[in-house]
Amino acid sequence: MKNSIDVILFDFDGVIVDSIPIRTDAFASIVSAFSRDKVDEFISFHKENGGMSRYLKIRYFYENILKKPVGEKVVNEKANLFSDLVRDKLSKPSYIIKETHRLLKKLRKSYKLHIISASENNELNEICSSLNLTEFFLSIHGTPPLARA
Repeated sequence: MKNSIDVILFDFDGVIVDSIPIRTDAFASIVSAFSRDKVDEFISFHKENGGMSRYLKIRYFYENILKKPVGEKVVNEKANLFSDLVRDKLSKPSYIIKETHRLLKKLRKSYKLHIISASENNELNEICSSLNLTEFFLSIHGTPPLARA
């Protein structure tokens, strides 16, 4: 009997790369100038809303935790700093989940593999490229830049 599965979609964070602690640390870092209790509240919010856009999380921090208005310029600056921190660390092969890497080597022979992720698209593609993960996937799709809302 022919296998009825042709395509497998993978998430990125926590599935292919052990990125969740790095992303959490990066969020803490971009707001480290504020009080510890505000940072802790933000990190709790981040952990409860894993797939949410970084732009929305940063806006939430200012508007709901600090209770201050925030402009696009500040949100974008913090998001860019976050991206720089994450991209630098996640480009190291030691963060690839070994079990998943072994599985990808096996699956690519029989299936069409793709990544879909809430991670920002350009950042995700750069990280995958630097880790030589692109060879396993027919496509890699992250959140488009317009999803900043």
